Amino acid sequence: MYNYLGAWRDPRQPHPWRRECPNRLAHPYLLGRPGGLRVSGSGAGCRLSQWPAGGPDALELPGELQLHSATLYKLQLNSATLYELQVHPATLYELQLHSATLNELQVHSATLHERQLHSANLFELLLHSPTLYGLQRHSAALYELLLHSTTLYELQLHSATLYKVQLNSVTFSELQLHSAALYKLQVHPATLYELQLHSPTLYGLQRHSAALYELLLHSTTLYELQLHSATLYKVQLNSVTFSELQLHSAALYKLQVHPATLYELQLHSATLYGMQLHSATLYKLQLHSATLYELQLYSATLYELQLHSATSHEPKLHSATLYELQLHSTMLYEVPLHSTTLYELHQHSATLYELHLHSATSYELWMHSATLYELQLHSATLHELQVYFATLYELQLHCATLHELHLHSATFYGLKLHSATLYQLQVYSATLY
Repeated sequence: MYNYLGAWRDPRQPHPWRRECPNRLAHPYLLGRPGGLRVSGSGAGCRLSQWPAGGPDALELPGELQLHSATLYKLQLNSATLYELQVHPATLYELQLHSATLNELQVHSATLHERQLHSANLFELLLHSPTLYGLQRHSAALYELLLHSTTLYELQLHSATLYKVQLNSVTFSELQLHSAALYKLQVHPATLYELQLHSPTLYGLQRHSAALYELLLHSTTLYELQLHSATLYKVQLNSVTFSELQLHSAALYKLQVHPATLYELQLHSATLYGMQLHSATLYKLQLHSATLYELQLYSATLYELQLHSATSHEPKLHSATLYELQLHSTMLYEVPLHSTTLYELHQHSATLYELHLHSATSYELWMHSATLYELQLHSATLHELQVYFATLYELQLHCATLHELHLHSATFYGLKLHSATLYQLQVYSATLY
């Protein structure tokens, strides 16, 4: 005769099921076929047999349920308490767990197709080397979810609280986390494809040596988000509050941060392409040894923005309040600053090409050992503008009020001052051409 796995079994031999059977299972169709399964007996006499069509409404389920090398089709466990459920190299198709409490659920080398976990409390869910297709978890509390060497396709976590979720050596395709609170989510050398996090709270999110493609974070509070040696492509952060966001040795392509509050954003040895920060409050933004291409900051408040040893190509700052903006050893190409309040803008050993300052209030703007090409200041109030050892080409100041403008040992070419009120303009050892 054939057993429930579809394999031949000698009817004269006892059934291999020899486990305790204290619990009951509310759904009779354990394998999704007309007969379902029947558990009878207890202790050494525990047996598993098949019900006839239309069997009873309940089955008994043993503690420590073990399914080895099994093919499960439409396994449904409703309102069940599972203790140490172990599934070893198994193929799970449409496994549904509704309103269940899972303690130490272990799935080793399993292929899961459309596994759904609704309103579940999962404690120490271990998934080793499985392939997950359409894994859905709705309103679930996950404690120490471990996914090692896993391929996740369309993993969806809706309204979930994740505690210590570890994803190691994982390939993600369309991983979606909706309205989730993630505590200590760790992703180690992983390739994330279209990772979407909607309205989650992320605490201690760590991604090491990861390639991120189209990472979407909407309405998110990120605390200690760390991205080490990562390649970010189309990372979008919308309406986000960042605390200690650190990006080390990262290549950022089209990083977009829309109405966001960034606290201590640190970008070390990073390549930024198309980074856009709209209506953002930046506190202690640090960019070390970075290449900035098309950095755009619209309606932003920048506090202690530091750019060290950076090459900036077309960074744009529109309607921004800059506090202690420091640019050390940088090459700035076409930096427009529109409607800006600049406080203690420091630029040391910098090459500035077409720096535009329109309708700006500059307080203590310092430029040391700089080459300025086509520096344009329109309708601006400059307080204590100091330029040391600088070569100025076509410096244009239109309709401006200059207070304590200091120019030391400078070569001026094409200096134009139109309809301006100059207060204490000081030029020391200068050649004016």
